[in-house]
Amino acid sequence: MFLMRTKLAVILVVSGTLILSLFGLFNYFKTHDRLYGELEYEVSSIAQRLSFRLPDQIWNYDFDTVVNDLESEATSRFVYRIEVIAREDNFRHITAPKDGLTDNEFHLRIFPIVYDASIRLSKWVNSSSTKTPEPLPTRSLQKSYLG
Repeated sequence: MFLMRTKLAVILVVSGTLILSLFGLFNYFKTHDRLYGELEYEVSSIAQRLSFRLPDQIWNYDFDTVVNDLESEATSRFVYRIEVIAREDNFRHITAPKDGLTDNEFHLRIFPIVYDASIRLSKWVNSSSTKTPEPLPTRSLQKSYLG
């Protein structure tokens, strides 16, 4: 009788441990996928916001606003630091890294930011006129916008 109770207790403990371990493993992978999904979404949305705002600000030499934008975007929990280097080293800024992280805990992501004057001008022209203007060649748009 005592031997039968011991076997039953051992079987229940082992089966309970296996079931809880499987649930823990399942929860781990679901949480892992959810957090990496949040990471990808937040990093891509930060890159999209900065790629929309920074080219105009750098083109206009408004570096104080660039620094403020970078510092505000660097407060995200997924961002270790942000570095912006303008072509020909006209401007370079690196936000302060977050404390407590070592070099092997983050992955480098590089997002090129390109200034396109023709897109900016066509948005401005289309929003300010009542009728849609005829499309102009890209060179004349850039020349009239920059000149």
